[in-house]
Amino acid sequence: MTAYEVLGVDFNATQEDIDKAYKSLARQYHPDKTNGDNTKMMEINEAYKLIGKPDARKKYDESNANTAMFEMMSTVFGKPTVARDFGKAPTKDPRLKNGTNIKLNVTIPLDIYLSGCEKMPVKFTRMCECLDCSGTGGNRECKCPVCGGYGYVVKDGKKLSCTKCNKTGTIKINPCKTCNGKGFLKKKVSKTIFYRPGVLTETIKGAGNNGLYGGTNGDLVITYKPKAPVGTKFTEDGFIETGLNLNVEDLVLGVTKMVKIGNWSAYITFEPKDMKSIPIVKEIGKFKFRFVVYLEINQNDVNFAQNLRNNRINDLI
Repeated sequence: MTAYEVLGVDFNATQEDIDKAYKSLARQYHPDKTNGDNTKMMEINEAYKLIGKPDARKKYDESNANTAMFEMMSTVFGKPTVARDFGKAPTKDPRLKNGTNIKLNVTIPLDIYLSGCEKMPVKFTRMCECLDCSGTGGNRECKCPVCGGYGYVVKDGKKLSCTKCNKTGTIKINPCKTCNGKGFLKKKVSKTIFYRPGVLTETIKGAGNNGLYGGTNGDLVITYKPKAPVGTKFTEDGFIETGLNLNVEDLVLGVTKMVKIGNWSAYITFEPKDMKSIPIVKEIGKFKFRFVVYLEINQNDVNFAQNLRNNRINDLI
């Protein structure tokens, strides 16, 4: 580790930057402090001796020309791994983090469930990459001074997550002010989707939370809940239950009726065999209907039934 890395500054940092970094670290690690670290403080003092004064810094840079050159290349390209991996095949960024899935419940009218919709907007909140820092959270990362880069600390014999770096082992120097060093922002998103009839669950690839440092985006997982109008309901077993008006003649001979639910309508044929059990269960394409029958009786039906009953009584006499 170079003196620059110990103090957490770039190779081209000004002397003022180096002084500020030294004072900040000294306040944090001085042995007189509650959480002071004598070994760390000695390391910081040694680094400051090497580059804390212009003459000493010049001598240090000249004696470590190759290291200084690689450090400068790292700064220019904006990636601390460039110098270490110079001439090697590209590798995955160790900070790579895949985005998580977003689970969304969407209530839709029952007629949309039956007929579909070409342009249906859905709104949700997702984690998006911060454009100001390209998802890095800042212009440079360094080892977390609290946990030493391990991501955890030991207290009272227990292994605890480091709250300083949030278990990552690194902290941002000059964190992005837009995202406060997180690399992402919560944004409200409105997405227009094509809804296919009869779909209850759908996964839209890559529409979930953003991945960071080359990680893949999560998916948007939508669960649709059909909402039925008054007089109709969508049951837990997947049936669309609604009323059906029939008369005696329809029950005997069958009939074709227009069934209307919201803006959806269809002509459905009911055959005599369908009338054997009430409520009537029919499958229309991929949809299952359960019809509760409301029988319409006119005066002719009443007269016919009364005459039939009287004739049977007379036959018995």
